[in-house]
Amino acid sequence: MTGVGRASHMEDCLLDLKRDIAEWIESLQHADQMFHHMMSMEFWSIARTMDDIEPGFWSQYMQNRQEIFQQSMKERAARRQKSVPESKPETPVARRESPFKVNEPTPAEENSERISLFLAPLDRDLPRLRQVSPQTEVRLPTSD
Repeated sequence: MTGVGRASHMEDCLLDLKRDIAEWIESLQHADQMFHHMMSMEFWSIARTMDDIEPGFWSQYMQNRQEIFQQSMKERAARRQKSVPESKPETPVARRESPFKVNEPTPAEENSERISLFLAPLDRDLPRLRQVSPQTEVRLPTSD
């Protein structure tokens, strides 16, 4: 085999390798997408089944999720404030703050407003959760 033939053969092998890698990547991307679709379907089916068994399950889940998210945002903001103490310039005690000072909202307050705007349509569209006392017995429908 001549030098030109070897170079051509090497280029062909390299092109084949690149094609194989591209096919593997495409296959992995497709498998990943299918996995996410399957997980979404499983989550939806569990939520739907639970909502059929216990009416209002989904709205209670979303409400709990919102409360936990808001709580974690408050904790994160508190940790940030502890780690970065505010440095105030030393001022005489008799000096008052300006009445024109604007109090800017904290990141947690801004996020809670965004969350409430996001969840407002969900609260409006989802069925209301009915209160169930601990003594209430939930019976599943039986096939007679």
